[in-house]
Amino acid sequence: MQGFDRRRVLRGMLGGSAVTVGVPLLNVFLNGNGTALADGKPMPVRFGTWFWGLGMQQQIFVPNKVGANYDLKEEALPFKPVQQHMNLLTNFTAFRDDCPLLCHSSGWIISRSGTAPKSGGDLPAETLDITVSNQIGRTTRFKSLTATATGDVRDTKSYENQTTETVPEFSPIAFYTRVFGPEFQDPNAPSFSPNPKLMVRKSVLTGVMDEVNKLNTKVGAEDKARLDQYFTGLRHLERQFEQQLTKPEPIASCVAPKTVDKEPSPGGEVSLVATRHKAMTDLMVMAVACDQTRVFNMSYPSPLRRSPSPATRSRITPARTKSASTRSLVIKSTRRRSRAVRSKPGPTTSKPSLK
Repeated sequence: MQGFDRRRVLRGMLGGSAVTVGVPLLNVFLNGNGTALADGKPMPVRFGTWFWGLGMQQQIFVPNKVGANYDLKEEALPFKPVQQHMNLLTNFTAFRDDCPLLCHSSGWIISRSGTAPKSGGDLPAETLDITVSNQIGRTTRFKSLTATATGDVRDTKSYENQTTETVPEFSPIAFYTRVFGPEFQDPNAPSFSPNPKLMVRKSVLTGVMDEVNKLNTKVGAEDKARLDQYFTGLRHLERQFEQQLTKPEPIASCVAPKTVDKEPSPGGEVSLVATRHKAMTDLMVMAVACDQTRVFNMSYPSPLRRSPSPATRSRITPARTKSASTRSLVIKSTRRRSRAVRSKPGPTTSKPSLK
């Protein structure tokens, strides 16, 4: 349609002030096959991972039927509204080569990096999100965003190498402030004013890049590799500054969330983790919608996360049973057992425990 493209915005007045609202991605903005934008540019690409340790169970998650009309079992039913738009891939094999089988480690490390760990704590290669973000994440404000619902900063499944893990956001308030705080540029705002602090930072960074490059000619091979990783980060930071100093295109799906001013209660109980997960996920969804990042990681519970309360000392992940009703009975039984252990006579210094 002539004179109508994906940059088109709806303009109006509100209380005497000009307002603009982006238009969603319509078929008219695409080529005849719907595989690219009408001007030939590729469709937007996003990559995300969602980790649930020990969460999926074959009997109630993996479909019996393969193909376009695969069946959705109990644990996969939430995918029903978007089933026609997604592929569900299961039954992967993690090839360990000659490496040992490390419980709770080998599977996720192989699936996320393609390389098997040789020992506990070994992180042999960068995870896929890092590889992807180095390709599609260099023009956004954040190359990638990682968050956890456990409230524990140690719960991350993303890393560049053995010593460089991606530190996850674990506080909804801190996550909101980082993404939607003072440095957030609303793409649908009627006006745009570059942040003067960012302009100073970019000027300083540009000024030292020549000196940094000279240093690279005076060090050995090992230091060159270390400096190359450091320089890559600086170059990405420079691109981030350039992006933030340029008025963004309107995005219809971007609606800045309300200010988060209250932290969920701490703890590992199922209800607390679920509450924290929703808060973090809502922020992550809008960060992607507002094109603040194109690569993300979200972690639900750790495989061995337990509630600190003896009355609810059960795994956050469901017991390995075949039906939801049976799992519910197992959890309730665990709680009753906890109360029975707690009421057992004994020394006042003893603490109840479950095995």
